[in-house]
Amino acid sequence: MQITTTDRHPLQLSFFDTQHLVDHINESLNPESYLIYRGRQWRLSRPILSRDGEFIAGRLGFQTVDLRHEMAYNEDTFDFEKREAPPARGTLIHYIVHYPSGRIAVETNKDISQKAARAVLEKFFNKPYSPRKYRVEFIPDMTFDEWVSEVREIKTLQVRIDRPNPNWSALPGIGRRIIRPSNAQHLDVVLRATATQPLNLDNEEIEDLTAYSISHGQGVSAESTRGRRYNTKTNAKNRRMPVDEDDIPRRRFMRLLDLFQATLPDETDQHEEAVQDE
Repeated sequence: MQITTTDRHPLQLSFFDTQHLVDHINESLNPESYLIYRGRQWRLSRPILSRDGEFIAGRLGFQTVDLRHEMAYNEDTFDFEKREAPPARGTLIHYIVHYPSGRIAVETNKDISQKAARAVLEKFFNKPYSPRKYRVEFIPDMTFDEWVSEVREIKTLQVRIDRPNPNWSALPGIGRRIIRPSNAQHLDVVLRATATQPLNLDNEEIEDLTAYSISHGQGVSAESTRGRRYNTKTNAKNRRMPVDEDDIPRRRFMRLLDLFQATLPDETDQHEEAVQDE
């Protein structure tokens, strides 16, 4: 997953943004903090730092604080009655955050899904006061342009854009022409191919619309004529890591760190590209 902001260039943080993000991450992962999500109280363990200072990791989980009730049948009165039941036990997962890139890796289990982990982490990052709004988004396996070049023939394209606040000038023309006069909060544009021809996406307005939606994390989905699907919200890298139940937390952290480092961008490749550009 990737931490982004609603500011300009949400998918690539500047140096200033990165410094601000580090401080904000540290403040957000405060173990004294908690929040309620879907009726559960979510807490954080005290985080630990890697030796090089690039990674911070910890445990995220929920505990049940409210008594539950179950419907039982009383054999003496031959009637139904509500009884107190022991609360469901909580559970936890491990997470790790890479400061320089804002990338996150998490474990999942049968009680905490990838989507739940994303939603809870996003709430924790927005819990401290900040003039910015933080998002936690899944990282697509490939870009939309790469997917289009692979499948070639598109049957359906759906693009969502939200009402900006306040930067209307960055909004694509079709968004300004429809959202502003209608006072709409969202605009969903759906294109469907005819029975005989696929969609032609070689259009400046369509390109601007999809680029804006993707860069602002608002959602693009598509389906090819052969049934292949693309969705910026769900096409996430999902590398599985088996974890034994008796693993100590430190060992879990190190295994997650080893796995996560393998998914980070290669700085050597980026440096070589920069040299070639010069």
